[in-house]
Amino acid sequence: MSEKTKLDSIISLLYESVLQPALMKEALANSSAYTGSNDAMIMTFNKATDLPINAILAETSTTFESIDDYVNHYITIDPRTYINKARLKEWRCCHEINNQYFVDHNEFYQDYLSRYGVRYLAVTRVYEDNQEYTLHALARNIGQNHFDKSAISSANDYFDHLQRTLRLHKQTEALQQKINLGAIAIDNLPLSMIIVNSKSQILHLNMQAEIVLNTKQSGLHCVMNNLVASHPADRQTLSNLIINAAIHNGQGGQFQLNTQTASCVFVTPISAKSMVANNWQTPLALVLIKNNDNQINQLDLIKKLYSLTPTELRLVEALINGQSVENYKREMGVTISTVRTQLSAIFKKTNTSWQGELIALLKSVPSFL
Repeated sequence: MSEKTKLDSIISLLYESVLQPALMKEALANSSAYTGSNDAMIMTFNKATDLPINAILAETSTTFESIDDYVNHYITIDPRTYINKARLKEWRCCHEINNQYFVDHNEFYQDYLSRYGVRYLAVTRVYEDNQEYTLHALARNIGQNHFDKSAISSANDYFDHLQRTLRLHKQTEALQQKINLGAIAIDNLPLSMIIVNSKSQILHLNMQAEIVLNTKQSGLHCVMNNLVASHPADRQTLSNLIINAAIHNGQGGQFQLNTQTASCVFVTPISAKSMVANNWQTPLALVLIKNNDNQINQLDLIKKLYSLTPTELRLVEALINGQSVENYKREMGVTISTVRTQLSAIFKKTNTSWQGELIALLKSVPSFL
């Protein structure tokens, strides 16, 4: 296998590991072979404590039993701690930072690293943010030569890709946390939410909606994965509202179900700009169901749907009530710059671009009072 093919394999595995984290270990194993090392690892540290919080080791020739052993004792005698202060892409080799005699006789090298057959290490900082920093280390075993310029040059061939990959891992992790929190928030909303296409096919629903559809007296059911109403008149009304909202991009509407609970059903279009719409690439509608036990007003719903802060919600309330930005600024005693910053954040959260579009979206949210 040519050197270029080896490098291409490392880079490919690094980027694939963003979606399949388990591949990072294989990428490190390949980088170990590419640099003429016996092993490779990445270790992430907490900036406040300088303690490791995560580590991935290729384990091509060594197997560290536990990071706890290092943290509980050997970190206190680790002479390489100042290697951790290396700047991004600044490689520090133990035989250069100390000296060969030191490496051959120091307790940390002889008692800890030699237990795993390791003699030489080359370390660089590969990623950092406000809370963490990550080091990339290459290891050579007892009997091997120390790291030279050729090995460091080889490591630099994939360094930028490793750095980008770690950044992507962090962003993906943050997005996943937001998705999980969003799903939890939606499931805990005190009303039922169902996303349907123009044919009333159910694409997504929250926990409250599942309860409603599984309750015989609710007046709404799932038949062959389609949302249908029990009463014939309700069935036609619901179908018409969904078609109007999804296909004709109407403003939707609401009606009372012919049931003892007299639940209110509200149907509204989902904007084609929405990230939700992008997932299905088809016209969608949002169906909200509220019974008498679910007390939630329009502003509460807007706050939960778009994760608005209290100050952003106050501005939203003013806009819904027809108040101008200038009047709001004067009434609240804030600068126009502050209001614009808040408005910009609201645009981003609601996926809107201008004030008229924002107000239209906000007014389409049901005012279940």
